[in-house]
Amino acid sequence: MPRILAATRARASRYSAGRPSGRRSDLLPPTASRGAHAREGFMSFTDVGEPQPSTSYEPVVAPAPSVPLFGDSDWEDEDDVDDPDYIDDGDDAVDSDCSFDELDRDEVTLDNVSAHDTSIDSDEPLSEVVRRHAARNAPGSKGWKGWHKEENVPHRHAFCGSPGLKEELGLEEDSTAKGIFNCLFPPELWETMEAETNLYARQHPPKPSAHMKAWEDTTTQELQRYIALRLLMGIQPRPTYRFYWSENPLVNSRIFRETMTRDRYDLLTSNLHFSDNNDPAATNDRLWKLRPVIDTLQSTFKDVFIPERNIAVDESLWAYRGRHHAVQYNPSKRARFGMKVYKLCGSDGKAAGYTSAFKIYMGQDRSEVPASMKAVTDLLHEAGLFEKGYQLYLDNWYSSPTLFHYLQSRKTEAVGTVRLNRKHMPKDLSVRRKGDIDFRTSRTGLLSMAWMDKKQVNVLSTMHTGKEMVDLPPNRRGEVKRKPLSIVDYNNGMKGVDISDQLAQSYHSARKTNKWYIKLFYNLLDMAVVNAHAVHKWLGGKMSQLDFRIELIAELLQCPTRTTERRSLTPHRAVTPVQSPRSPVSQERRNPAGHSLHMNVGGKYRRCKHCRETRGKRTMSRYICRVCDVALCATCFSPYHGAQ
Repeated sequence: MPRILAATRARASRYSAGRPSGRRSDLLPPTASRGAHAREGFMSFTDVGEPQPSTSYEPVVAPAPSVPLFGDSDWEDEDDVDDPDYIDDGDDAVDSDCSFDELDRDEVTLDNVSAHDTSIDSDEPLSEVVRRHAARNAPGSKGWKGWHKEENVPHRHAFCGSPGLKEELGLEEDSTAKGIFNCLFPPELWETMEAETNLYARQHPPKPSAHMKAWEDTTTQELQRYIALRLLMGIQPRPTYRFYWSENPLVNSRIFRETMTRDRYDLLTSNLHFSDNNDPAATNDRLWKLRPVIDTLQSTFKDVFIPERNIAVDESLWAYRGRHHAVQYNPSKRARFGMKVYKLCGSDGKAAGYTSAFKIYMGQDRSEVPASMKAVTDLLHEAGLFEKGYQLYLDNWYSSPTLFHYLQSRKTEAVGTVRLNRKHMPKDLSVRRKGDIDFRTSRTGLLSMAWMDKKQVNVLSTMHTGKEMVDLPPNRRGEVKRKPLSIVDYNNGMKGVDISDQLAQSYHSARKTNKWYIKLFYNLLDMAVVNAHAVHKWLGGKMSQLDFRIELIAELLQCPTRTTERRSLTPHRAVTPVQSPRSPVSQERRNPAGHSLHMNVGGKYRRCKHCRETRGKRTMSRYICRVCDVALCATCFSPYHGAQ
């Protein structure tokens, strides 16, 4: 049976026909509808999850939900509303040592956070009803009952997401690297880059030079080869990019000289553009130079792949030391100086590290709520993950009771470390010795816990209880230690953004430049390649990120080589060493019996028999003598057969 939350209507609604509304109406979820749950003198709210009757009213969809101000609810100025469920705890509400054992258990459950997609038969705007009802027991509101030293009763939500790829994409296990990459970096974006690069070159023609040719319009195929060379630079780093075209065989790379001249590469580098400089959006959009790229990638990242249940939100720092108002200094990051980017990534499954949504910080996050809370809600809305039962993991910069209460109302569970100086956090959490646990709970299913490890760790959760403990695997001394389940889940769930950053930095394509938008573009390109590799693994592919990048580069250069063949399909051939005194070929000439070294089937290692018998040493080798059927090192081949 659905839980009923009733509030007595004391007077006619101020939102009836003929009276304008001055209230906010921007919180209506897409699934909200008007129902017939109304009785005379009462307004009823029902839980989501059960089918509700509806009338002929059409649902009103808001373009983007705003975050409600829970501390500023309608209860502060509506003194004539008589709510029988409201209990004024006064100053005792913030006392964590108080107990509510005397309260009826049914009354306790009435204070659970209401879902946004509720039903009501009233002339009041539904979005306003939802906001007011969600704010009635939010931290800081008059309905907030404070923290209590009781076991938590989390309000869990069933997972109703659909992780995986969309069938209409036509991707399969044997899909090529470029085929997967084109789903995330579509041909329309290449065409935009081609048009804007040619336009910028005509607007700003290069200065005449003795060796530099005049500008010729580029094509999509040439831009793909250019980007392939930039990706290859991340795999083959050099002290300076001029080494790739050098005549010195020790430092050059033949593929660069065969693809394009260095002068043409310099021309493309100086004229690469993504948006018209005369775009009127430049007056109010600080990312207008990259807006076509950002909008396209945000759309494809969200549409191509849906993450599994565990997701994480964290910030990355893309290194940049040029002059820009958005450059941040973060001593805890390796780059220290750079552009801050908020990312929402999957944390488990084959596609761990896939970025579903991102947001580049430009210093314009001023709103009615803190920037940390706005970053989380914007990313979840952008990825379309609200109302689906996802489990979100955050660090202590984002976590707060207000944010977690809002996530509860949007059917999203959350776990994260938290700072004790956050507003509405309990003030009396105390742990002294290692292993001690102290926790407080709210009437809405929110857990605040402190656990002493090497130092105090504070956790906020809407999906755990305070007494859940797990045994860790034995350490090297055979000791079995215990940790709270919330800590273990947090450590496992926060790795999504770290995996994405680690894979992107392994073969970084960005190079030093003064143009901030060029630096951001190559970071976005690396993120698209990492996402394409995650999709490849989800499809059952076995290539490492290095092999995937090499195959992608070869296909963009339109020159497939043997490096693009799958390892499982490459036949193993007999070893043909160079002519040397230790070479099996020269040894075979001195061996009339025809003994020779060959690579073992599958490239598997075996123990060298000669090393084991003569030196008692365990040496592994991939080569065997097929006549003797023994594994031998290249240096042991001649001594072993000479002894026989």
